[in-house]
Amino acid sequence: MDQERLEKTISLIHDVKYGGLPTHFPSLLAWDKGLLPLKKQKNLWEASLAENPKREIGIYLNVPFCKKKCGFCFLDVKGGASSEEQAEYIHAVENEMAFFEPVFRNKEIKSVYIGGGTPNFLSANLLKELLLNLKKHFLIKPGTQISMESNPDFFDEEKAEAVAESGITMLLMGIQSFSARINGENGRAQDVTRIKNAFSLVRSAGIKYINADLLCGLKGQTEKDFLKDVIMLSMLRPTQIHLNRIKPLSGTLPPEIKKELSQWQQAGLEILRRQGYSVLDEESACLDGIRNIQGNYFFHLENSLLGLGAGAMSHAWGKLRSRNIVAPLEYSKSANAGIGFSELSLEIGINEELRHYLMNTLLHGENVSPEQIREKFGPEGESIYRELAISMEKEGYLEADRGGWICPLRMQDWLGVTSSIYGNNLLKHIAVRNGL
Repeated sequence: MDQERLEKTISLIHDVKYGGLPTHFPSLLAWDKGLLPLKKQKNLWEASLAENPKREIGIYLNVPFCKKKCGFCFLDVKGGASSEEQAEYIHAVENEMAFFEPVFRNKEIKSVYIGGGTPNFLSANLLKELLLNLKKHFLIKPGTQISMESNPDFFDEEKAEAVAESGITMLLMGIQSFSARINGENGRAQDVTRIKNAFSLVRSAGIKYINADLLCGLKGQTEKDFLKDVIMLSMLRPTQIHLNRIKPLSGTLPPEIKKELSQWQQAGLEILRRQGYSVLDEESACLDGIRNIQGNYFFHLENSLLGLGAGAMSHAWGKLRSRNIVAPLEYSKSANAGIGFSELSLEIGINEELRHYLMNTLLHGENVSPEQIREKFGPEGESIYRELAISMEKEGYLEADRGGWICPLRMQDWLGVTSSIYGNNLLKHIAVRNGL
């Protein structure tokens, strides 16, 4: 494969639409298309749970509705869904829950994340129904972290009380910017005057933990604008703050833009540090050590995740990756008819789990030792890693460090580490399949 084709293929692999968060191995670009037979899906999940009894299980539940899709949004969401479409969707999700209930019987769910879209765009009654169904079909003990994404615009007293009474323990507020001008330039429908009141409403309802997101790199935004947002958000004292870089709708950010925005993030984190926050990583900080469980990429590397709803992705550790039908109306029709849920899938094994682990740890700058890999993936995994790491060290993509290897995270290292972990055959397969 020539250099230009290789770079295009790896850029596509790391595109958030195909790579996922955290980056999947292999990328969705290599998964099999077509409705996954329900019996096969059930059998693979049962095998995964039986073979990995100590791995935690999480649930990701997708609510793909918004008032309006933002101009920078790369997610598959439907703007302005009718109340009838929303009700049909909640019924479809319950059908999926009911299908999986016997598979997960007596299996404790350790965390739940409800994302979107904008889950609190639903009415208070539909939100209650959704959460009641979740607890009806799965073993979710009191005190389990149940996180839900939200938009401050869609909170009133009734809805704040509804989510608190239904067991939500952590809310994730999508702020993005306090500037009405910047929101307008980026096609975001948000009344910034409602943000402070939304915090008060949910706290009064009894929800103690609030995460909040800001974006840097928005159209029309300067570093001064962004840092002003950081200061304003810190004054509201959310439990955790994420300072996210904008993600392009296709491809990846140019290196010079990524470098500049990384500097904005570091300046923002320094402000938060001075405000009493503890910095967790290159884009987030928290108070009191409380963080969103599923926001930690190690959770996804080491555990299983059941995805429910349109576009939700599942990971049955060591056996299966799958993505549900993306279009909400098509998903509802198929789920309510009992035909199936997943339109993309791939059977996986220990080799794929190892490479998934390496992609995310090495490209996050973690030191990875052979002993660590042996403990997690056995002697065969250790042997595969040693061979890969020695080769990448010779190429200059990894450096020996404290008995293991570490990636310096230069731009060329992303290309080298990804190509080494994927291998020529899989890269060629992805390139051909996607017309590169």
